Formats: sequence, C-alpha cells, structure tokens
Amino acid sequence: MPLVRDAARILTPAMALLVLAGSSACGEDIRRSQENPRKTAIYQYAYSLVERLQDQNAMGGGLGPSHPARIRSPYPTQPDFERAIGKADAADAERWDEYDSGPSGLTLYWWEPDSTWEVPRRSGEKKKGFREIIIAHFDSDGQLRVLEILAPVGFETIGRHATEWHWIG
Repeated sequence: MPLVRDAARILTPAMALLVLAGSSACGEDIRRSQENPRKTAIYQYAYSLVERLQDQNAMGGGLGPSHPARIRSPYPTQPDFERAIGKADAADAERWDEYDSGPSGLTLYWWEPDSTWEVPRRSGEKKKGFREIIIAHFDSDGQLRVLEILAPVGFETIGRHATEWHWIG
C-alpha cells in the first residue's frame, strides 16, 4: 500500500497540470443553448416587436409557435434597435427582391459566440465561432421589413403581414 500512496502523491499534481493544459488548449466550448444577459435582451426585444395572430389553420413545428405573427406598427428603425439592444455585430447593404422590390435595403446581424457554428456571409466572409441570434432587414426608408429570429429550438421569419410568417422547427 505505501507504493500506491506514493504513486498517487506524485501523479495527482501531474494529472492536474495535464487536465489544466488540455482544457486551456481546447478553449471554452460555447453552444447556442447557453443563455447570457445580452442574448436574453436581444430575444426579448425582438419578440416585443411581434404580434401573434390567432389563426386556427396555422401550424408551428414541434416546440415553436402555433400561430402566425407579424411585425407591429410603427416599424422600428436601425437607431431604435441599437438603442434597445446595442450595435449590430455585422451589416450588409443588399437588395432582397423576395421582400422588397424597391431600392437596396440594409441587413443587420446580432451574433452570439458559438464554438460549434460558422456564419457564411454574402460577401464570402465566414465568421467561425459565432451564430446569428436575430437578423433584421430594413427597407429603403430605414424601417424594419423582415425579422429573422434564430432561437435554439427553431427559426422564425416574421414580416409585416401574416403571409410572410414562416417557422422552421
């Protein structure tokens, strides 16, 4: 038994150092299911802009909403968003004919750290280690046109009309 006790005394500090070195080399593993105050505030603000409509024919998937939604009027602008939840993490000027046939609009992204995700952007840039929380599309007048909410349980696209609502769970 003394031999086992001596080996344990020698190996314990060495094993602790090995575990510490291994964990610092790997970095912190952050996943989308983890909550943080910024992410919570972003989701709360996004859902405060949404009006749920009672439609018996609408169906959500799984854990998602079962009724369509639309963006409440008056429609917020980029400054409204940035006052409420902080500056966007990325922005793209673009034309998205699916939602707006007018001049180019602006798309803003709010991201969160996620060690398992890679964000491809239209510019070809890839941002590894981050995942979108919300994506806000603004029209040529600067007002919110479409809001995309990427929740841990699914993806919801909400426009100004209930017909623009989509849920993918």
